[in-house]
Amino acid sequence: MYAEFTLRVRDQLFGQYVEKKANCHFSNSINNWGHLEFMSLDELNTPARGFLVNNTVEVEAEIHFMTVVKELPGGGPIMGVKT
Repeated sequence: MYAEFTLRVRDQLFGQYVEKKANCHFSNSINNWGHLEFMSLDELNTPARGFLVNNTVEVEAEIHFMTVVKELPGGGPIMGVKT
């Protein structure tokens, strides 16, 4: 599956957020999904930033585009229909 998406970590005190836009081919054979550095643990754990409140972090995913990818017998991908 191929997707274009935005991931957000919401600040629970001030209505702000940290977000990263990304795209990815999701597959059982690929294990490197995600960002190497989304935000630092220091930033996440700083009480004044409001990301971690009562041991809770609010994470949001917005999917902009998603499609099924199939492989041809010769090994090339075919993109499916936009959903």
